[in-house]
Amino acid sequence: MMVGLIIFGSASSFNLLIFASFLMGLGGGFSESTCMALIADLYNESRRTAMANLSQAAFGVGAVISPLAIGWLLKLGISFRIGYFGTALICAISAAIAFSALSMRCETTRIESYINTRWQELIVDSFVLMLAFGIMLYVGAEIGQSQWLAVYFKHGLNAKRELAACSLSFMWFGILTGRIAGALASRIVSEIALIRLCLVLAALSQSALLLITGSPIFGLVFAFLFGFFLGPVFPTIVSCASGAYPLRSGTVTSIVVAAGALGAAIFPPAIGWAADFVGLKTALWTCIAILSIDAGMFAAMRSVCRR
Repeated sequence: MMVGLIIFGSASSFNLLIFASFLMGLGGGFSESTCMALIADLYNESRRTAMANLSQAAFGVGAVISPLAIGWLLKLGISFRIGYFGTALICAISAAIAFSALSMRCETTRIESYINTRWQELIVDSFVLMLAFGIMLYVGAEIGQSQWLAVYFKHGLNAKRELAACSLSFMWFGILTGRIAGALASRIVSEIALIRLCLVLAALSQSALLLITGSPIFGLVFAFLFGFFLGPVFPTIVSCASGAYPLRSGTVTSIVVAAGALGAAIFPPAIGWAADFVGLKTALWTCIAILSIDAGMFAAMRSVCRR
């Protein structure tokens, strides 16, 4: 991620930007799935779900601060490239912390994990596949909405440019607070029940966002609520998957996170393509449709995950 950020910040051609984006995505894919697997190894039951939500809430903090920080730099007349170099420094510090933790050699080798379930079996396991499909739909709705949110505020709700630009921060602040709330809720409700409830309420919040007309302020409220109810879904699904196979948490976490990346690659461009033909507002109903399908799938699943 650090190398990709440095290349992106200093790139002078579009091809370099594509290559740098690939490196950033590669690093992000490795780090997120591994971090979530480590959390699954450290905690059990509801504590695991709570800590997964809190770690992803920290992700939300960065997602809220970064766009605002870049906007502040631009307002001061400073090049946006400084933001990439500064983030590269953060990645370098994080890498140093990770290597320091690795050097402590505190992990206990679990030989039984290699004879319990082969990774090939997990790829075709029906329970893992359902969770992977569920997270693919979730990420499709989250990224599909967030990629086009500012455009919708600008052209669909007639918001001023500055207000439209900060709409994404409202959504991510909702995701941040929703994940903190999810950490608390995980102690009193099962993982599957929490996922079901959040998917339904997120679909209703986005429906309200698309049904209002010409009111950017109410739009910000519903954008926040959409993020709030959507927030706990991703970490709770990942926690559910790793809880199903505690001895193969790294493998199952990688499978479901990869499925989420697939959803992020498919749905945003599909919504943009549909918007060219039917308009953005109509195209965004796709997100509500896939959230509803996702909620229906989890409603058909048993009330508790396998431990």
